[in-house]
Amino acid sequence: MTQIPFDIVKFIYKEAEGSKLALFGMSMTSGMTRGMLLATINASAASTLSQNSGQLYIVHFILFLCLYVVSSYYVKVNSSSLIEKARQDLTNRLCNKLLLTELNFIENYGRSELFQKLRLDVNMVCNVATSILTSTQSAVLLFFCLVYIAWLVPIALFFTLTGICLGFAIYLLQNRKILETVRQARKAAVEFGEQLRDLVNGFKELKVNNSKRSDFNDSLFMVTGKYKKLNTTVARLETISFLTTQIFIYLLIAIVVFLLPVFISLDQTIIFQFFASILFLIGPLESLISSYQNISKASISLENIYGLESDIDKSLSELVDDSHVNERITFDDLKLENISFRYHNNNDKFIIGPINLTVKRGELLFIAGGNGTGKTTLLKIITGLYLPSEGKILINGNILNLENYQSYREMFSTIFTDFHVFNKLYGVTDLNQNKLSAMMSDLKLDNKTSIKDGSFNSSNLSRGQKKRFAYIISYLDNRQIYVFDEFAADQDPAFKKYFYYTILPSLKAEGKTVIAVTHDDNYFDACDRLIKMDYGKIIECDEFDEPVSCIKK
Repeated sequence: MTQIPFDIVKFIYKEAEGSKLALFGMSMTSGMTRGMLLATINASAASTLSQNSGQLYIVHFILFLCLYVVSSYYVKVNSSSLIEKARQDLTNRLCNKLLLTELNFIENYGRSELFQKLRLDVNMVCNVATSILTSTQSAVLLFFCLVYIAWLVPIALFFTLTGICLGFAIYLLQNRKILETVRQARKAAVEFGEQLRDLVNGFKELKVNNSKRSDFNDSLFMVTGKYKKLNTTVARLETISFLTTQIFIYLLIAIVVFLLPVFISLDQTIIFQFFASILFLIGPLESLISSYQNISKASISLENIYGLESDIDKSLSELVDDSHVNERITFDDLKLENISFRYHNNNDKFIIGPINLTVKRGELLFIAGGNGTGKTTLLKIITGLYLPSEGKILINGNILNLENYQSYREMFSTIFTDFHVFNKLYGVTDLNQNKLSAMMSDLKLDNKTSIKDGSFNSSNLSRGQKKRFAYIISYLDNRQIYVFDEFAADQDPAFKKYFYYTILPSLKAEGKTVIAVTHDDNYFDACDRLIKMDYGKIIECDEFDEPVSCIKK
């Protein structure tokens, strides 16, 4: 337990770039000047009791007060700047590493857990790190008060230190239970976040089904109740721990204050200064205990952050660095040769393959099949989002190496069923505004949203309209191969016809290749070739159980 503060200190030393020595020095100065203010006040009071002039102490008081204000301002402003830079660097580093991982890692780790660690845990650690830098002042003031007490009444230092040490030891014993409850509360927070996501994403389903909504409310009530109970328990345990420590410290201080003068003859002035020092000591002591509580909780967040980074690094260590686009690949044919893929999570036994498939440049390829037959997984393999467990991919007869995977991925523009529309046009460097306006009009989106300075708002669009907008963005990427995963599923009949008989032929006319997963058997005649997925394997058109037309329109 005693190592917890040093973990946060090591975090500051490792992550915060800047003049930490100057900050530490100014923190020391701030604490020392507060101590000197105490000494000046006590000396002035003693001078007044002795009926001596205290004008010189006024000058000292003003000087120390100015030094305290300047040093405290420097510490608070610069520590915030230092830690905010560390927060930015840490977040950017984690996000950049995440972007280098494979899709499998993101899917297996869990979105709620990632959000919790990247936002709440990082914020918790950085906020506490800021308080550590400023709490140095309290530590220095506490030290100064103890030295001052030792100078006034040496024997009193022994009793005071005994009270502080015993009180802190009691706090450490109680703090173990607090930390365990904090860990449970954090897990409950992840559950709570998932419930909120379900509420927003599943609002329509809950709105039209009262039984489902009632069960969801019961589940939500249970999760929020658990979250409330754990947080309340943490607060109660922290309060008990804090008050127990304070009671113990106050009792021993009371012994020093009330009983010590009885057994030791002290001058009235010394007694006054001693009492003032004890009162001055309580403030920084409470501040340090409160800081330690926050440090203890932040240590859990720090474990989570470095645990995430360790998991990312482990995942990256198993991969070849494919993040760089070595050269642009121009393909005439893409071939999957004996490709197999198996999931490695949740004991999923489903296997894709072995698959042998060739896609020609300019081809319109449709993939049909029932739900759960591996169509989307196949698309992820084709686009390089999943690395095959076995087999190889060939481009123009050349085997695709892992070092060239990012160059390979750059061939594709994708719209999956769980597509995401960013609120900015990332990666579009040469925007043809006339072409954009024409496409917005053709897809009936010109009156729904607009793009201004590369930004837009798609929150008011229906899912089908968002898909159309996603297609515009996909088209602007100007890639060689366009991949659509049930693109027309959310479209009205008129647009479905437009998609199959206008958009796809226009892409083909531009020399683009299209690979589309579809259930729209009425439009199978729009493709050049039709294949079917069944139990993770490919069935060519002429092997279908039922008659199907795959003749080019």
